Amino acid sequence: MDELLEAFRQAVMDKDWDALRQIDDKLRIELSAQLELCDSEASKRSMASLLKRLQKVYALAERNARDNYQEIAAELGKLKQDQRAVKAYQQGSQFP
Repeated sequence: MDELLEAFRQAVMDKDWDALRQIDDKLRIELSAQLELCDSEASKRSMASLLKRLQKVYALAERNARDNYQEIAAELGKLKQDQRAVKAYQQGSQFP
């Protein structure tokens, strides 16, 4: 589980969404198995704490992905403006 959590952390830091998706699937399976093994209140509290932390990281990763999407959309908008400017320049330069 420690290796999965470290890989999860690294994927989030690297913004490697494909790796994060793959790790997420493995992590869910591992967490389900760990939850079944919880037989004491202390272990249940520890797992609950871990789950809360993971949920927070997921929320931050999701927000980061949305932020990246907005940045990409903005760059695409600028690209379209540049394309229009080039086209207008080319059309304007055809006529003396």
